Amino acid sequence: MPRGQTAHLEGKRTGRPKGTGNRSRLLHDMRWAYATIGEPEARPPNAGAKYCKDWALQDPASFLALLGKLEGDESANGLVDNGSERKQP
Repeated sequence: MPRGQTAHLEGKRTGRPKGTGNRSRLLHDMRWAYATIGEPEARPPNAGAKYCKDWALQDPASFLALLGKLEGDESANGLVDNGSERKQP
């Protein structure tokens, strides 16, 4: 079949499950920083997590404000912590 033809895919889902989308690494990194804020020996899993932990230590008020906003936005979108959709009654 020549490239670019998609007739054979009519009615079939390909790729990501419906309703999932790109999720920011920022929230994941901020959650890690929040969970390990009292552990100075904790090694960050990536550069973003290190930045978030440094930020949380330097300016906890703005860090917590953004973390709360992102958590609220995620809750409002019907997602739970692991990224799966919440079942609506």
